[in-house]
Amino acid sequence: MELNVANFSKQIKEQQVLEQELKSQPKGASVYKQQPNSQIFFKTSHEKMMVECKRNLDSLIKEYKAAEVKTDPKLHEDR
Repeated sequence: MELNVANFSKQIKEQQVLEQELKSQPKGASVYKQQPNSQIFFKTSHEKMMVECKRNLDSLIKEYKAAEVKTDPKLHEDR
């Protein structure tokens, strides 16, 4: 389970970096999204990427918290 929690932590950090990079770009900037399991990129809007990034980050944080509780339920007894 520790490996799973560490993996979530790494993915969360990656999403946070992506979110910061997108925030530093101008609103009308060209953004390209890589298609899963391929080397093909498609142009998309800055806003769509921000929404997708935020959704992915929220989902990862939720999964991370669930995995953390499964790993050590004592951490969340008082909550």
